[in-house]
Amino acid sequence: AIIVRDAAVGGKDAKELVRFEDMQARSESVRRGSMAEIGYRSTTKAIVFGAERVERINLALRLTNIPAKALAELDQSLRAQEGSELAPEAQQELMLRKMKDFGKRLVQAGATLNIEDFSAAYRGNVASLKGRVTFQKVVDADFDNLAALMKKLVAHFEVRVPVALIKDIGRAVASKSVPPDTPDAAKQIEAGADGLVSFVVGKAVTGGFAVVEKNEL
Repeated sequence: AIIVRDAAVGGKDAKELVRFEDMQARSESVRRGSMAEIGYRSTTKAIVFGAERVERINLALRLTNIPAKALAELDQSLRAQEGSELAPEAQQELMLRKMKDFGKRLVQAGATLNIEDFSAAYRGNVASLKGRVTFQKVVDADFDNLAALMKKLVAHFEVRVPVALIKDIGRAVASKSVPPDTPDAAKQIEAGADGLVSFVVGKAVTGGFAVVEKNEL
């Protein structure tokens, strides 16, 4: 678990800002012939900030089509660097250079980042994202031009968000701006929630990015 607190300079009382409950993470690497893949999965029972809770946060990633030789060479070079007597700045520069070279070899080999599960629940409703990211038709010159390289980026995502979740977020946001002693506070909060739903759903649907099926965006 991780708790983040805030206190005034010299003060004794520390106010809790956010709390991450029951975090777990696991990673693995698997070799498949001349290629390898790396998997990462993490779960968090809840992220708590004030009276709000976001629960069951899951993240599962898998990087495939990694040249096993490149991965082994990177591991060896990083281990060798740990025992070197280079100054911290020089070590950092060397590590960045190695990581850049490793990244170049990944892109050239057609490595793909698969987002197998990125999801979380708010007040019982679950939002999720799945997808994959890769590069296509990359040439050597692209690595010296970030803008050119990003144009070769190909990504596909599927996002699912219950309309009820958007409305719950709208209520939470609206309640912060409406004083609780306002005579029609509940009505104003509900109107604010409906406004957010109309804006988000309207923009996504009219822009051609989403459809609404069974009360899910």
